[in-house]
Amino acid sequence: MAKEPWMADAARLVLIVEDDETKHADILAVVRELASGHAVERAATLKAAERFLDQTRPELLVLDISMNIAEGSLGPMRGGFANLGGIDLLERMYHLGQLCPTVIVTGFDAFRTRPRTTRTYEMVDLVELSDLARGRLGDDFLGLVRYAERGWKDAFAAALTGWQTP
Repeated sequence: MAKEPWMADAARLVLIVEDDETKHADILAVVRELASGHAVERAATLKAAERFLDQTRPELLVLDISMNIAEGSLGPMRGGFANLGGIDLLERMYHLGQLCPTVIVTGFDAFRTRPRTTRTYEMVDLVELSDLARGRLGDDFLGLVRYAERGWKDAFAAALTGWQTP
C-alpha cells in the first residue's frame, strides 16, 4: 500500500471522523485553534476511518456517532442503523487494540438501536454512550460533546484539557 501523506508523522496528527460537511467545518475550526501545529485529516465514512486506523494511530480522534455503517468491514453490528456507525468504530478500535485519545462529538441526544420487536426500538442516551466509550477507551476517553448546543465549543475545549501533545 502506498504511503499516504498523513502517515509521515502520526504523533502530530488529529483525525476527525465526520460525514456532515457543516459539522466537520465547525469541528475543524476548533481543532485547528486548539491543536496548532498538528496535521488534521478527515474520514467522511466508516470505511475511510477503518482504513486510516489500520495504517496509523492518530494522536487525537474526534469521533461522530451517527456514521454510515454500510461500507464498514464489520458490517451492521447494531442492526443496520446508520446512526450508530461511530459506536461500531469504537468497538473495532477496542477489539483491535487501536486505542487513542478520543472525543465524541455528536449532534444527537439519543440513538435508536436494533429493534427489540418489530415495532419497538431501544434508545441509547448520551450518559449510556459515555459509559460505553469510557468502558472501551478507559483513560483515552476524553469526553462527549453535544454539537450545536450552546457552549459546545467550550465543552469541546474542556474535553481536550487533559490531552497531552508532544
